[in-house]
Parts: sequence; C-alpha cells; structure tokens
Amino acid sequence: MNDRDRNPSRPFAPHCAAAPPTSSQPAPPAATPFRPTVRRRLRLVVMPRIELPRRRERGFSLLELLVVVAILGILVAAALPRFAEFRAAAYDSRSQQDLRNLAAAEELFRATSPTYAGDAASLTAFAASEGVVIALESADETGFVATATHPAGSRDFRWDSSSDPSLTSATR
Repeated sequence: MNDRDRNPSRPFAPHCAAAPPTSSQPAPPAATPFRPTVRRRLRLVVMPRIELPRRRERGFSLLELLVVVAILGILVAAALPRFAEFRAAAYDSRSQQDLRNLAAAEELFRATSPTYAGDAASLTAFAASEGVVIALESADETGFVATATHPAGSRDFRWDSSSDPSLTSATR
C-alpha cells in the first residue's frame, strides 16, 4: 500500500523528484499544472426496498379448502341414501334374472324328462349368481314353483309356472 492509497485526499507526489535542469539540458516546456489521478471508490448503499403490490400467491387458503370439504360432505350426505337404494335395486334385478334363467333351464329339463326338476343342482344349464338364494318349493309334471332372494336386496321374487303372470315379487 502506498501513500496515495492511505490518504486519497492528498495529491500524488513521487518520492524522488527529477533533478533540476542544467544548462546543458533543454528547459522543459512550460509548466503545466500537476493533476493527480484520483481513484474513485465505489460505495455500496443499501436502499430501502420499494414495496410493490404483492401478487396473489399460488394455492388455496385454508378457508377455501374448508368450504370445498363442507360442500362435498353435504353432497355425500344427500347421495348416500340414494346409493343404497340403487344398490338394493341392482341386487333385486340379479335375483329376478336368476329366477328367469332357472325357469328357462326348467323348461329345457322338462322337454327331455316327464317332470320338472325338483332340485336346482340337477339343472346343468343353470348356475345362480353370487349371493342369490334360489329355492325350488315344488316341481311335478304340470309346473314348478321357485323363489329367489338376495340378502342385500329389498324384494323376494317368486316364479309359479302354472299362474299368470308367472313372476311376482313382494317387499320384505
């Protein structure tokens, strides 16, 4: 570090001055004023941050999420009883279709035998759906009576081949 770095307000002066001109040496041109080079220092100034209007942050607020959950809860509470009704109706439809399939298998069995089958296990063309309970109440050479139910359904179905209509239902 030199003198100029230590004290920037003092002009730069070289440590050794040039020798005065002698008669054999030509005179220097007219003296110009000495202008020292000033080293400028950069200053870091911390400016207060200008507050810009904040843009809305991405995402949902807690209140918005609670409103959505409340609306979904209301919809589920309204739809759940209807869902149970639709499900019971589907099980009833399965029982009804199995009873119709049993009647078709009984008629096929009667075409090759003198009587209707007294047991659903002897009908090779019939298989009950899962959960459906089929019961043959009676079977002879003139007709048969069978019932079908599903534990999750809401109706019991009865097929009587000698009556009109053959298929009837009753609410449990």
